[in-house]
Amino acid sequence: MKLAVCGDSWASIDNNDPSSSFSEILCKDHGWDLYNLARPGASNFAICLQIDQAVKLDADFVIISTTTPGRIEVPLKGKTYVKELIGKNIHYPDTRQPAISDIGKEMMKDPTIAVDVLGNFETIWNEDYKKVLPETFLDTLKSYVVDMFDQNIKLQYDTWIMSDACRRLLDKKVPFLIIIDYLYNGYSVGDPYHDFEVDLNWIPAKYLIHYDDFAWHRETVVDNKHYYHYSSSSAQKIADYIFARINKVKELSA
Repeated sequence: MKLAVCGDSWASIDNNDPSSSFSEILCKDHGWDLYNLARPGASNFAICLQIDQAVKLDADFVIISTTTPGRIEVPLKGKTYVKELIGKNIHYPDTRQPAISDIGKEMMKDPTIAVDVLGNFETIWNEDYKKVLPETFLDTLKSYVVDMFDQNIKLQYDTWIMSDACRRLLDKKVPFLIIIDYLYNGYSVGDPYHDFEVDLNWIPAKYLIHYDDFAWHRETVVDNKHYYHYSSSSAQKIADYIFARINKVKELSA
């Protein structure tokens, strides 16, 4: 089976410690081919591009790990987003390279946009982003965050685009699992953000991994020694859980 994994850092690998992530362990345990397209700092928009790339690669099953809405996509200096370049159009800083698989690097061949957590653009400006973004970018970004950015609006956008990505998978008859933990930050019933989750409730239950089922911070021992944030001891636990959920999807689809 060809397993594609899409998401941010939590779903990524770490080439400084090869074969240690849950996705690598999962595929090694069961003799599957791994297409890990995840990378640190990915937005939900970028994760949807990963999903489309997984379809292009003829993945047999797709794992989707959503992320927080506080991330944006911006055009590189002198460029604009080009839909025809899906699969090779995202710039990522050199510092992230160890967390990106060889097949994931294919998505960086002809970059037109940068994607990251809002605060990361300033944190690694001198290391990377000042080379590819306009010199006025940081001032513009600060004004945007103060005067224009609204987390609830962005959460609505992200929910809609993730919903449509799942629809595209179903249209292509590609089975998947979607972990919605970080999209809603683990908000539970009664919290104001929980209402957005109803936009994904149309997805068949067998494909949905709700916060009550699995949450990265709850199920893992957090260890920031790795790009994927969890300890080696947690990797097998995650791999076993995902394997059980994949089997459940197969059973319910038979």
